[in-house]
Amino acid sequence: QGATYNHNHANGMSMELYGLGNVMGPDPGKGINYEAPMHVKYYAQWAAHNTVVAAGSSASTPYFTGGGGTKNMGEIKLASMEPMADAKAVSTLCSFTDTRYFDQSTQTNQQRTLAIIRTSATSGYYVDIFRSDNSKSNDYVYHNIGNSLQFLDAERNPIATISTPLPISKKPYDPPGLSAISDTKSTGKTNKNTIALFTVNNATEQSNYMQVLFAGEDRREFFEGKAPATLTAELPYRDLPTPTLIAHQVKEAASKPFVAVFEPFTGKDNYTVKQIQSETNKDSKLFTHLEVLNANNDKQIILQSLDNQKVYSNNNWGFIGSFGVIGIKNNNVEYLYLGAGNELGYGNYNLSIHGAAGAANLSFNDGKL
Repeated sequence: QGATYNHNHANGMSMELYGLGNVMGPDPGKGINYEAPMHVKYYAQWAAHNTVVAAGSSASTPYFTGGGGTKNMGEIKLASMEPMADAKAVSTLCSFTDTRYFDQSTQTNQQRTLAIIRTSATSGYYVDIFRSDNSKSNDYVYHNIGNSLQFLDAERNPIATISTPLPISKKPYDPPGLSAISDTKSTGKTNKNTIALFTVNNATEQSNYMQVLFAGEDRREFFEGKAPATLTAELPYRDLPTPTLIAHQVKEAASKPFVAVFEPFTGKDNYTVKQIQSETNKDSKLFTHLEVLNANNDKQIILQSLDNQKVYSNNNWGFIGSFGVIGIKNNNVEYLYLGAGNELGYGNYNLSIHGAAGAANLSFNDGKL
């Protein structure tokens, strides 16, 4: 979501995520009223939303200082999606959107691909690939209802964090509202894959969780903190601080995009996404190759491109499109999903659309196509 007049908030290219009967990654709602200092400072600003802050200073133009008037932030442009609104989906397992945004306040170009990948009748995950080309810094902000947040390494061992202030813009002073996030702690700079684990305690059942698996990148630092209460959440979470993560990227995040996989699950060890791997490529400003390994050793190869006419390939697969997923089950192809493209192939199988880019899904069931 995101537009100049979007429920009177200036939130950039923002998302909400659902899971386990709740909006787990929520929009925060408003402050007590439109004049309340915390609404002006935080709830109506970038830092209260699940988005990317550029140069520590993304904001409406001019800066919002109170009142219920329009906050000029431009609008999000749709590049492609599947299914389109009211259209029949080509797959029961995959769907995606590709959106673009220009942040006027920092002169930053941004692109976001969001996808849903289902892995069974009761499991699945979200994929978020966010590029932001600000040359100074970029901060990926995500809030999740819950009681705590912990960082883990790729082997799921705890990562120690140290009390560290967030980098806050001084000129002008913090227009996105990051200073409203308190008790911040840092992992320190790391280039390794990192997992953020949000715990949502439930007094009568097993705890619920949201795990966020980040692909490693150079010049990245992870922060945990406590954001103001999410007033749209159910009790008790609307009265509690909101656990929040910030992935801080020094310099641009266009060739080094934020690549994250989100999985909600119940019960401490009942996650189905075991690990992710973002494969290195020379065209990383335009193309992402992500592999997601499931706990049952099935995997999905996820291919994403900003140029749906450009050819990408390796020894196993070929791809021309905006978004593609190759599902691998028991070491065999389970499906080929192509969104807004012309070709997707793996091994001996190839799916092609002649003429204009389109969407299609090819499933392999009991030896039949």
